[in-house]
Amino acid sequence: MDLQTAFDHGFEAVKSYVDAGLGTLAARLAELEARPIEKGDPGEQGPPGPKGDSGELAMLPPELAEQIASAVRMLHESPAIQREAPRPSKVTRIERDADGNFVPVYDDQPV
Repeated sequence: MDLQTAFDHGFEAVKSYVDAGLGTLAARLAELEARPIEKGDPGEQGPPGPKGDSGELAMLPPELAEQIASAVRMLHESPAIQREAPRPSKVTRIERDADGNFVPVYDDQPV
């Protein structure tokens, strides 16, 4: 049965046509995956790659080192971030604030 004939016979015929095609493809794929792979002879040695860093530390200008040290101190001395208390999920109405932006107003009572 070809695809056009399957379309003429309806959804179930098309489904069986596609299933048969996929079954054949899956069997062929399983056959290819099960086949042992033969290793070839190793090729010639390639050229050496670029030389890496020597591992020596780079010296920073004193001004930049001072700024980095200050930034690290600020990160370690910063207060812990406080999470805002979760708002109730039910919005009762939407109002405008002093700047004209829309602001949701939540219901204070439990849902």
